[in-house]
Amino acid sequence: MIGIFYQLGGKYGLSPEMRLLLTVGLCGGFTTFSTFSYEGMALLGSGHYGTYLLYASLSLVLGLMATAIPVLFFRA
Repeated sequence: MIGIFYQLGGKYGLSPEMRLLLTVGLCGGFTTFSTFSYEGMALLGSGHYGTYLLYASLSLVLGLMATAIPVLFFRA
């Protein structure tokens, strides 16, 4: 999918910045979320409900902290 966006962006004259936004930003976000979803479904499918809850909870909390801490630190 990344290759398609990158090549079509060049073909239709998108700026290098827009091509980066589409490939790294948009596709990168989908890839990360797809991996998170797949791992969660694999845990649920194998009956590891406690591990799934821990995985999903820690992913959410640590992800928010990874964003909030630098924002708060550099805001001051």
